[in-house]
Amino acid sequence: PGLGWLASDYNVLLEDLASHGYVVVGLAPAGFADVVRFPDGREVVRTLGIGEKIASDQAYVHDDALFALRHLRSYVADPRSFLHGRVDLAKLGAFGHSLGGTTALVAATRDTGVRAAVNIDGDPMGDVVGIRPRQPLLLISSETPTTDEAPPGGSAQRMELTRQGLERSEKRRTDDWLRISAEASEAYR
Repeated sequence: PGLGWLASDYNVLLEDLASHGYVVVGLAPAGFADVVRFPDGREVVRTLGIGEKIASDQAYVHDDALFALRHLRSYVADPRSFLHGRVDLAKLGAFGHSLGGTTALVAATRDTGVRAAVNIDGDPMGDVVGIRPRQPLLLISSETPTTDEAPPGGSAQRMELTRQGLERSEKRRTDDWLRISAEASEAYR
């Protein structure tokens, strides 16, 4: 999920995917989600991904996602598991929003069993900028904001600086996407 969010915050999307026959696994990365409550009652509050540490701390979420993939495979392989015989791991994909979206790209890079990845408005930073997944990729991003959406009353100089910042941000996002998707078998934005 996005930084600070829980998988349950995406219920509408997840339920829709499940209604079409997909098995959906959501993560609540301890330290990144606002609060994670474990079965034994322990709670972990958000301590990671705050400020500039997001670029380095995101590795914890990437590792959590890959841990979940390994465990999903073990559950599917276990004849005693309710997932045994019900999940086609040859059709495994990863998707997410924001930090979850860039985590999907990392999962595809580090696990060739992930057949496709979807990044919903995730902004690559840190090590993510250097990844090159080969699977099909999709980036769903919001429209680029304009100065028309800026708070009213700003000086002409402030509006110009805002316009320049938005332009730089969109160029960086586009350039990052082109680099990350350069080796993908297919890539759409």
